[in-house]
Amino acid sequence: MPPVKYEHFKEVCQARGLKATSQRFVIFKTLASTACHPTADQLFDMVSGKLPGLSRDTVYRTLNVLAECGMLRKLIMPGGATHFDGDTTPHHHFLCEQCGQILDFEWPDFDNLPWPEAIGELGRAKTASVLIMGRCLGCEVQ
Repeated sequence: MPPVKYEHFKEVCQARGLKATSQRFVIFKTLASTACHPTADQLFDMVSGKLPGLSRDTVYRTLNVLAECGMLRKLIMPGGATHFDGDTTPHHHFLCEQCGQILDFEWPDFDNLPWPEAIGELGRAKTASVLIMGRCLGCEVQ
């Protein structure tokens, strides 16, 4: 599925049987326009000033619904923290073990590899993504 653009949000919601509410749109637009990979609580902090009366529960439910619809990516990091990514194009992630920053990178050679036959013995896979952990350049120079 190609990435959802702001102007197509309403059509994608309708095609998925969802109401294109202003709350959903602000949450989606905020996430899709940032390079960071916030948690639901961080995203709540980012949008709560724009949406008076917004609850954390609404943010959590909205993120999960939009992830199920393929409009954003859910990233479950080591330790169980769930982050969200508004970029649904094929890419991978680098997690800095010191500062916790999550950075995107592309790896076309990996993306073009055939999946191992053993995957079929485990189940039916939909996507593949690499998580590389280490220290970002900012932490390395400190």
